[in-house]
Amino acid sequence: MKVVSMELIYNAKNIIDDGNKLVHEFSASNPHVMRAIKAAASATISITICILLNLDEALFAGITAMIMLQPNVGATITKGLFRSIGTLCGAAIATFIFLYVFQTPFFFTAATFIFMGVIFYKKATSEYSYAWYVAGITFVLIASAGIIEPTTINVIDTAYFRGVNVLIGIAVSLLISRYVFPEYAKKEHQVKLANYKKAFYSFLSEFVDFYISGKYTTGFISQRYEKLLTAINSIQSIMDNAAKEDKNISKYIPVLNNMQQTLTELYDFGSNLEKIKSASIQKKYVSAIKKIVSDMGKMETNIDSKSNLNYRITCSEIENTFKLIENKTDKFVEKGINKTYSISESLLFYEFIMILKNVYFMYKSYSDLATGITILRKAHLNKDKVKDANYLTINFLFKELRLHIPSLKFAIKGALSIIIVIWGWKLLGNPSSNNGEIEISISVLTIIQPDFLASNLRALQRISGCLIGMALGILLLAVGIEFFYGMMIAYFIVMFISGYIITGGTNISYVGLQIAIAYMVATLATNTPQFNIEPVLFRFLGIFFAIITVWIINSLFWNDSLPTTLKKNMSNIWNKLFPARNDEKIILNAPAISDINSVRTTLKTMSNLNLIPQADLILLKQWINVIERLSISIELFNSLSSEEIEFINKLDPEILINTAHAIRNSADSYFKGELDLIVDELTELSSEVERIKYAIRFGAMKDEKMEEKEYHAHTIMLLRRMASRLQEAVISQININKQLSH
Repeated sequence: MKVVSMELIYNAKNIIDDGNKLVHEFSASNPHVMRAIKAAASATISITICILLNLDEALFAGITAMIMLQPNVGATITKGLFRSIGTLCGAAIATFIFLYVFQTPFFFTAATFIFMGVIFYKKATSEYSYAWYVAGITFVLIASAGIIEPTTINVIDTAYFRGVNVLIGIAVSLLISRYVFPEYAKKEHQVKLANYKKAFYSFLSEFVDFYISGKYTTGFISQRYEKLLTAINSIQSIMDNAAKEDKNISKYIPVLNNMQQTLTELYDFGSNLEKIKSASIQKKYVSAIKKIVSDMGKMETNIDSKSNLNYRITCSEIENTFKLIENKTDKFVEKGINKTYSISESLLFYEFIMILKNVYFMYKSYSDLATGITILRKAHLNKDKVKDANYLTINFLFKELRLHIPSLKFAIKGALSIIIVIWGWKLLGNPSSNNGEIEISISVLTIIQPDFLASNLRALQRISGCLIGMALGILLLAVGIEFFYGMMIAYFIVMFISGYIITGGTNISYVGLQIAIAYMVATLATNTPQFNIEPVLFRFLGIFFAIITVWIINSLFWNDSLPTTLKKNMSNIWNKLFPARNDEKIILNAPAISDINSVRTTLKTMSNLNLIPQADLILLKQWINVIERLSISIELFNSLSSEEIEFINKLDPEILINTAHAIRNSADSYFKGELDLIVDELTELSSEVERIKYAIRFGAMKDEKMEEKEYHAHTIMLLRRMASRLQEAVISQININKQLSH
């Protein structure tokens, strides 16, 4: 209970902080204010249309309009599409189940449990989770209406009015979003992409100075990398919406992938420099490298020009400078050996030139795409299925299904909660004529989350929003507004306030939506003002009953503590490291960014709630950073061509197999609690990689062209980083285990 209390206080503080920020940022120039006005207009117009057409339950049109509030036209189109599909499918399935199995409560309950289990599972795992979520809400609305009044005509009427009202809300929102001060994702995409190109070039310039000067400031690379990665993820997040506004946007997806891979290569190379702190660039190439970077700045400036002579001249100069470096290298290398610099420095230099070429290719591919050329850098991506303890593989109807176990547990808890609240509320004898089952069931759908703490936050947000909305509804009743236009003015004001809150931070946006929904539920259940407060109170009691039910279900079933969740997330990362194999080469599996972020999120929550000592926190953050760098190196390794793999096998036929074994044995040792025993094997692996470097020193690349040397050097240094970072990860885990055991 102490943890729950601390969590509630922490969440309440975040909601209040977001609210204060909204108040301080309120101004006519704030784009969120215009979005709130458009949302309020959409909701008010939708409700007015439904009332004038004498459609029952006009509040669903208003609720849909508020939910449709999105930052741009593309996002509104996406939301409208998913909501339309979800509503129609949910209505059809609910009507079918009611007509054919409702007469037998057992079969109705079983069908509802199975269907809602699928809904919750897809909500957690599907790319189209929102459509599944809306299908679930629609199903619950119609099924609950059938329980309240079990007649065919009532169920069909509910499905009809629900569908029509939702479609009216969607249509009004789309029209206002498109024609009233429209905001386009396309423009935002262009601005963000332009800013990223400038920021990337700034990073590249600093990076080159960093390498040339030899002043390896700790944290420089990682800080810039995180900012740029956040920026490129932001661009990718609006790509789909921008593509709905302009189909030509979708052709930039491969370019963004190129940008992200090039950024990752720079980070991987730079973080290695930060660690060794002794590598020096080959001085005779400094002026040429500076010229290349300077010319790339000109490329970046003119990159969007489709017929720019200066741009083409700049490209030609960059390519000539690269050739100049290649010619110089051939003169200063005898039998593949550089007499002035160490083998590590030479390999780093070759790799650096390769990365510079990839940066040039990144800029070139972007510009070529603008002129219609679509030749892109070839990528070798690992698409093999990853072994994962979080998945259950079963055969169903002669087809193999992989079920995500945490999502499956979430689905079972969600479906069970729906069944309990539907029948529990009815058996308690509370007034069913006021749609109590509907409110309580929808509350379960919105409150229950895959994570117990997230469910508590959503419950707090729903309670807060419901109370504010109910208070505003009571105020309207107290004022006694009975004429139509006065009621619509009141709706516009409340919807504007709610819409502005929705545009706030993640902690408060859902509160704004709940204010709007609660206000409409309290005042518009029958398209006229409610003058009897009793049914409104019973409706909110139903919501609280749902919250209590969800909390009990979450507490009784699979309720992992935060330390347990953290340990499971870390174990999942180690489990992802088991290597696979395809027809051509060994595939070294790497934890996904989402896996690493799960550990980060849990750790942040524990830190915010003061549930972890500072010493443990530092160790765990170090472990996360090492795992992230190891994951990046593995992903880059998996993108190597078959020619590079063949080159490594010629130098040492066992090195790749030994690397895969070392990764697998490290994961095995983690689960057996024997990490101490693997350290010697990892030390030997590092020594084996060093022996490959010595093979290079004695002329293993002497007959290779400069470009081939660059890629070979990149491959060797990747092997070295993987071995080093794997060893760091194991030692870091050993230190964590020792610390936690105390």
